[in-house]
Amino acid sequence: MIMRQLSGDFEIGFTIHETIIPQALLWFTGEAVEDDSEYDPEDDEDYEDSDEESLSGDEAPKPRRGKKKFPALEGGANSTEKPPECKNQ
Repeated sequence: MIMRQLSGDFEIGFTIHETIIPQALLWFTGEAVEDDSEYDPEDDEDYEDSDEESLSGDEAPKPRRGKKKFPALEGGANSTEKPPECKNQ
C-alpha cells in the first residue's frame, strides 16, 4: 500500500519536473500552445449540448470567467495633458 502511494507520488513529481517546470515561463508569457487535439468534449460522460438544459427554473447561470473590462481612466497613455510639475524644496 505504501509502495503504491510512493510510486504514484513519484510519477506526479516526475511529470511536474519533466513537463511543467521546463515550460513554466512559456505558459506565464502566453507563448505556450495548448494541445487540445486529444480532448473531445463529447467523449466526456458529463457532456451536455447546452447549459440551459442543465439549469432548473430556480437556478441562475454561473457568471463567466474572463478579462474584466474597466472604463478608461482620465489622463491615460493617450492623454495630451501635461502632468503637474513637482515642486522642489
